[in-house]
Amino acid sequence: VSSLLQYAIARKYIDENVAKDFRKGVLGGVKKRLPKQTHISKDKIEDWVVSLVRLSPPHPAFKDFKGPDAYWEEPSISETTRDYVLFLLVTGKRKSEASNLKWKDIDFDVKTITIQKTKSGKIDILPMTNLLWHMLKYRFESKTKHKEYVFPNKYGSGPIVDIRRTLEKINTKAGIGHTTAHDLRRTFATMTRELGMTNQDTAILLNHAKRDVTEGYIIVSREIKRSNLDKVTELTLGYIEDWMKVYWYGGKEELYEGPDIPIKEPEYYV
Repeated sequence: VSSLLQYAIARKYIDENVAKDFRKGVLGGVKKRLPKQTHISKDKIEDWVVSLVRLSPPHPAFKDFKGPDAYWEEPSISETTRDYVLFLLVTGKRKSEASNLKWKDIDFDVKTITIQKTKSGKIDILPMTNLLWHMLKYRFESKTKHKEYVFPNKYGSGPIVDIRRTLEKINTKAGIGHTTAHDLRRTFATMTRELGMTNQDTAILLNHAKRDVTEGYIIVSREIKRSNLDKVTELTLGYIEDWMKVYWYGGKEELYEGPDIPIKEPEYYV
């Protein structure tokens, strides 16, 4: 309305824009909405993860498996959506940062994931945890692998876009309220606080923009970052992490199968 009246003033139809100061003048000041702070709480995360597991498909080798570890029910979530949701949960990345990941950004030799397009404008180098190595290795070797995107949409025409229906299924089965993709990022941040990590540690994992120029001179090794990511994954998933490696990604029962921790690796600026 204000824009329309401003146009009318320019055309000399009226002399005053009565809607210009509507918020603070007419209503006496409309309070701004507080930033959304919803997340999956620590006491609900186990139910949420169990719901994800029950709705997700197992590795093809376990399609007809009927043992006591067959936690899945009637899968209604695709492998790609399952992995995308799990990636968001255990990395704290924004949905667009994860969806735009390309295979050229995955380095299996140095065990890193490079996120090129970030909100902060900084390239984000993410060390692979053991779970992420299993996930990405499985997706890379899959016969249905997309030639460009790690998490393609169901039509194969580009990156995955909308997971609202998937999250609604998980939430409903878990018996918790509405959850968005960004709530998974807030959940990740909450887990870092539960672990007693410093604000600086959390900011590094979330790749937040620098608020203090001195932060640009802080050097962090990939191994410290990987260790912190592992701690969040363990707290978030618990015992089901090792189950996922086997029954989702075809890994072996051994706990430490996967990328070896480098004896020495270069440090880099954050």
